[in-house]
Formats: sequence, structure tokens, C-alpha cells
Amino acid sequence: MTTVIQAEHLKFSYGDKAVLKDINLTVQPGEIVGLIGVNGAGKTTLLNILLGLLSGTGTVKVFDQQPGTTAI
Repeated sequence: MTTVIQAEHLKFSYGDKAVLKDINLTVQPGEIVGLIGVNGAGKTTLLNILLGLLSGTGTVKVFDQQPGTTAI
């Protein structure tokens, strides 16, 4: 079964401000996931990376493809 989302050692910074630090996330088909946190925690940044709107360092795959490479 194909993994829906796979992120390994994901990092992202806005200039000198590290927003995401070594994030690891796996979402399997059928799983329900909630993303919560305080303002400025990096929730929107993570979603933008998963959509291919931003690029972080590390590995990110959505349905075994790099985000932003395939139209859905």
C-alpha cells in the first residue's frame, strides 16, 4: 500500500529563524491526522512544503512523488 505522506528529517528556516527542525512524519491510507500548535509553530509552513509551495531540506513525498511535481 502506498504511503500518503512521508517526511524524513525535514527542516525549514525563514532566514536565521528555524521553523521546522528534524520533522519526521508518516501518514498511511485511512489514517486521520490533525495538525495543531501555537501561532508561529510552523503548521502552515509544513502544509506549504507538502503542497510543493515551499522547499525544505530533507525528504518529502506525497503518494511517492515529490510535492509540486504532479498535478492532481
